[in-house]
Amino acid sequence: MKAIRLAVTALAVLAFAGLTAAPAVADDGAALMRRTLKHDGAERVYYVFVPPGLADKTKPAPLVVALHDGGGRAERFARLTRLSEAATRAGFIVVYPEGIEQHWNDGRSRVGFETFVRNTDDVGFIKAMIDEIAKGLHAIDAKRVFALGMSNGGMMAIRLACEASDRFVGVASVAANMPDRMEHRCRPSAPVSLMMIHGTNDTMVPFRGGDVRSGLKRMGRVMSTEDTAEFFAQRNGCALTAVPTPVPNKSTEDSTETIRLEYPECRDSRVVVYQVDRGGHTWPGARTGQPERVAGKTSQDFDASQTALDFFKSLPARK
Repeated sequence: MKAIRLAVTALAVLAFAGLTAAPAVADDGAALMRRTLKHDGAERVYYVFVPPGLADKTKPAPLVVALHDGGGRAERFARLTRLSEAATRAGFIVVYPEGIEQHWNDGRSRVGFETFVRNTDDVGFIKAMIDEIAKGLHAIDAKRVFALGMSNGGMMAIRLACEASDRFVGVASVAANMPDRMEHRCRPSAPVSLMMIHGTNDTMVPFRGGDVRSGLKRMGRVMSTEDTAEFFAQRNGCALTAVPTPVPNKSTEDSTETIRLEYPECRDSRVVVYQVDRGGHTWPGARTGQPERVAGKTSQDFDASQTALDFFKSLPARK
């Protein structure tokens, strides 16, 4: 698999429903409101975080849909990412939905979990969830709706870019690439910005593409990080030579280095890749998560949550 093309080669080595009686609380102290929604014959659960600074419920606010990893939980994802903490500073509402049996129907084939077997309409559920929030909880700025996810959740975010481009201005994926089945049916009706963060030593969702693995079990296939980024760069009219910028190596103890690659000249959008050299299947900046012997190394050079929100804030609002 070819390396991501660089403009400066020398830098390549330097990548509405009822509330619960009491809100859940993430490790960062953020209160999450639990809500339920009936969709496609199933009761779906999601958690909403509204920063204290957004007390005026009639004033439209930007929204981030935060999608947990496969086998994960919404509240656990909130704790891992500390996204609510970053959203408080940035002025974003965050919603953390739950997948069916802890998984999202991200478009892969030959995956045995219920949501894949039943072809669960997760795209429709997420759209309906956004509508419910806008109707009963807080006004949403429809021109600034974004999705962010890790692993299975990151693949689901990419599927939203493909199939719900009328709703999402930009998406960000961590440790995730486009499922290979999606390439031939990904037809965004409008440019959707994409930010990807991926470790080159990810053994679960390979940076260079191929089989997704959990131990010895294969769970579908994905494109490479480069091919995923170039797919959206082509769709968005970007130049296909990525411009590299090294990310400051703030932590020498994590054994990782990161380079940011941006595809220039995009049409009303951006496409950016953070290539984490020697990084694993991890969330950069996280204080918790799977042990290194399982997931690999976690970069502490930057915070994935803050980086994603900064990316979203930089995007032009949908016209």
